[in-house]
Amino acid sequence: MAAIRMFTVCLALALAGAPAQGAESLALIIANQSYKDFGDARDAFDATLANDALRAAGYQVKTIRNLSRKGLAKAAPGICADIEDADQVILFISGHIVSTARESWLLTTDAKRQDGLVAGAYGLPIHVLADLLADKAGAAVLLVGQSGSVQRLGKGLTYGFAAAAIPQGVTVFAGRTGDLADLLRDALLSPGTSIGEVAQNAPAGVTAYGFLPSRLGLVPGFSEGQGDDPQPQEAQKSPAELARDTEAALGLSRNARRQIQR
Repeated sequence: MAAIRMFTVCLALALAGAPAQGAESLALIIANQSYKDFGDARDAFDATLANDALRAAGYQVKTIRNLSRKGLAKAAPGICADIEDADQVILFISGHIVSTARESWLLTTDAKRQDGLVAGAYGLPIHVLADLLADKAGAAVLLVGQSGSVQRLGKGLTYGFAAAAIPQGVTVFAGRTGDLADLLRDALLSPGTSIGEVAQNAPAGVTAYGFLPSRLGLVPGFSEGQGDDPQPQEAQKSPAELARDTEAALGLSRNARRQIQR
């Protein structure tokens, strides 16, 4: 349970208004492939296939592989700090995903076969990560990559992601890890492509949840109808810039925006 407590503390600090300084655009990849008591999540590392495209789009890419329970507790403060410091975040987690009706976890590599009452002892809490991303409303995408299936789960647990209580302004895509990597590289990072358009054209097996704007994407591009030889115009702003402009227009401080989102 130490990791959950750590993430809860991180969430509380984020909502309390800790100052943010750091990378403007962050891509954090957390991939668990090698499991001790379960079959390996063989395609989990496919989450890294879009890393070059992410760097080309201006993202700082950080990759964490094969987190154990102890490793998760050690990594939790850094994960929280990285998310808090960034203005725009793509978070891609992959491996064995289990859930109850209200919560989902990425199992650590040393996870035991337990029921829903204690599943959090061996899992990265996806719902807490989504709450952390809520501070980046309109500039946060969570990709949840599921690998195969886990046999003999404990009572109250199902395999896969439970889309419950996704915070306002957070976009979630869930499906097979390789499909999500393709979606990220070929669609979400395509200049001028909106998140809503990506969701509408997502391949079978990929489901989109939460904030799905039709005129906002991860990478700025030309507006519709400009053709191949666009006329000079004001540069399209990134989601992070739009969020800051909205705060300024409303006279909101960073702390005030957090209070509204609570």
